Amino acid sequence: MACWAWGEPRSCPEDAVFLVDTHDALGGVAQAIEATAILAAEGITVSGIRIDSGDLAPLAWAARRLLDGAGLEGLQILVSGGLDEPDVAALVAAGAPIDGFGVGTRLLTSHDCPSLDEVYKLVRDRQGPRRKTSPGKETLPDAKQVFRFSAGGRFQHDSLALAAEPVPAGAEPLLQLLAMIQARLWHGLAALPDPQRSLADG
Repeated sequence: MACWAWGEPRSCPEDAVFLVDTHDALGGVAQAIEATAILAAEGITVSGIRIDSGDLAPLAWAARRLLDGAGLEGLQILVSGGLDEPDVAALVAAGAPIDGFGVGTRLLTSHDCPSLDEVYKLVRDRQGPRRKTSPGKETLPDAKQVFRFSAGGRFQHDSLALAAEPVPAGAEPLLQLLAMIQARLWHGLAALPDPQRSLADG
């Protein structure tokens, strides 16, 4: 079984697969080629790469050319990223040089009962705002706040804004700092009867 190696293939030295899910997938493939040569000298086998976003068919063709040009004809190309059976069939029909498909969300959830993807995305660090530029996965930079507008106790609409913006008149900020949520949690636990608190404490 292949090991999905994010950063340390030495932890699974047989049949590691490099995930090249980045804003520059082909740049990731080039780095995987370099790493494969380094690891081969250590006796560590890399069996393939996995592309998880972008236009998969042309990316697979371009990756195949890079791999073959580096003498890595045996490295497999795997793809994933919200695939279902029509997607797989289309890629096969297009003759894309893909050796395997990773199907997860569409396999585990019904298409007519949609799933909600929740993924951590970095939007700011000590140097300032950050954004993701991967095709189809672009994000807006900087920390956000969601303001809810209501009238007469009835929901009207939500507005997405920067966290540093002032609270608009008549709006309620929905996103709360983790410390405030923790304080509410501990307050709630403290209010439980003793039998329930013993379970919570355990």
